[in-house]
Amino acid sequence: MSTKVKSTYLIVAGFILCLLGIFSAFPNGNSASIKDSICTEETSGVVRDVSSYNSITAGRMYRVTLEYEAGGERLTLETTSRYSVDQDQSVTVHYNPEDPSEIYVEELEDSKANRIIKNVIMIAIGAFVVYLGIQARMAAEAGAGE
Repeated sequence: MSTKVKSTYLIVAGFILCLLGIFSAFPNGNSASIKDSICTEETSGVVRDVSSYNSITAGRMYRVTLEYEAGGERLTLETTSRYSVDQDQSVTVHYNPEDPSEIYVEELEDSKANRIIKNVIMIAIGAFVVYLGIQARMAAEAGAGE
């Protein structure tokens, strides 16, 4: 494979990383932001059970059983998270008033600052890969011109 083709792959891959970083920064770009905008009601909940398991794609994950009250009804729901919480810990549950089983628990999600940092890192890596691709392309063209 020629250096020009390799450099083109680098440039395209870098642009894709940049675009992923940019689009995931918008509220419609990630599930936590979507849930944050849909789950407008707030109640307190209690963590009833926590168990850990290993996920092939995400590493250590936690199954969390929550108990909370929404719309005058006591609900128990199992969810997963990358973050551990303690059994019997009180948490704030944000839920969708139209579907109280759709929840958002800040203690179980990435913070907004974490999401921003991840997006900035992804954009920076993408920009660096684009830079490497451009440098490789320029070097290949300079070598071909001699």
